[in-house]
Amino acid sequence: MKWSSAARFPLVALVVAVGSVAPAWGQTTVYTTNGFESPTFNLGNLTGQQTTGGVTYQNLPGTGAGQIQSTTTVSGGNGPYQTTYNGTQALKIVGQGMATNDPYSGANFWYRSYNFGTTGSSLGYRPLDAGTPYVTTSAAVLMSGAFATGSADIPFAGMHFEGYTAGGAFTQQMVSPVYLNQNGGLTVITNTADGQGTNAVTTADGLIPREQWHKIIVEYNFTLGNQRLRVFLDDTDHPVTFTRNGNNSNLPAPLTEVHLRNTFGDTVQIAELGVEAYYGRDINGANALPLNNFYFDDYIVTASAAPVPEPGLMVAVGFAAVAGGGAVRRWRRRAKPQAA
Repeated sequence: MKWSSAARFPLVALVVAVGSVAPAWGQTTVYTTNGFESPTFNLGNLTGQQTTGGVTYQNLPGTGAGQIQSTTTVSGGNGPYQTTYNGTQALKIVGQGMATNDPYSGANFWYRSYNFGTTGSSLGYRPLDAGTPYVTTSAAVLMSGAFATGSADIPFAGMHFEGYTAGGAFTQQMVSPVYLNQNGGLTVITNTADGQGTNAVTTADGLIPREQWHKIIVEYNFTLGNQRLRVFLDDTDHPVTFTRNGNNSNLPAPLTEVHLRNTFGDTVQIAELGVEAYYGRDINGANALPLNNFYFDDYIVTASAAPVPEPGLMVAVGFAAVAGGGAVRRWRRRAKPQAA
């Protein structure tokens, strides 16, 4: 018996919808903090913790500003993310414990490094060789304090991510970190083309209110020749839009896909991952000790062969499944022999 055209169409739509997203459902976990929870992490200084395979958390410069603590946590806070994740510990970057670190423009790093020279660099994850060019990093973030505190703020803080180029030299380079900035927006370090000469693009201000937990998801596409990223906020199904460059001037056109910085060429391997925050600067560019803090939790890095299905797309798949199931039931009722 042949299927009617009315019965075929919803099922074809279901097959197409599932087929387009199914490859992304199989993810590889590249790295996880397990929520900075015990027994993976203990309360106190982050440096030296979670040692596996010779890799542990390092800091640059050597301060004790990165602290595992249990006072300010996702489960005890507010904001969209606290309803979906619970934990008893989180990482706190203490603003008043940070160092100027002028050689790195004020950046303070807490990171796991895979840089052991050219013979040991194979320990870093290679997404292309693994057939998983899409690498997603996500974390819950909170910036303390009120807006408009100026030079007393941590100006930028977020996920730290660096990579190696191809070849025997394993040249290390920045892989476009995504920062929560002091104005409640997001800033991405990119190339001069996307950044209009500034190497940075930014969203509108006030996107992420202070004293609230929010989730930032960064999807890196490491496909050779056009490596770029998208950013999602709080599990929304559309990427964040970047509208300005680093000089706060409007971009010629808004961006939802931002090219990686890639100063020395395409990135093929992870070199470092972790968290970073910047020392404060006043309006004249002089160092200013930050008086607020940055909180960081639920940090995880995954990899997949295709983009991870977005929530809106998953809903569409669900509707397609319902429609397909209804069509089957209608066809069966029509095909059932009638009593004489």
